[in-house]
Amino acid sequence: MLQSFVGTYDQSGLRSLRLEEANSALPWTSPTGAAPFWAVLDSSDVPEICRAVCHGRRRRALRLLNERALTLGSLAP
Repeated sequence: MLQSFVGTYDQSGLRSLRLEEANSALPWTSPTGAAPFWAVLDSSDVPEICRAVCHGRRRRALRLLNERALTLGSLAP
């Protein structure tokens, strides 16, 4: 199933990834200087991306996100 996600990334890779909820605040800025993004992913791809983040493989997680996202865009104003 396709789902919409928001998150942040920086020079070390993917920092966060969470489901976009209708009433949630989008991560326009981050205190760490990470850039916000929005992506549409197949829910079956999300566990592998999250495992990479959990194991500290943030660049791999960002690469997987980039490869598997059906739509990917910046949230920067």
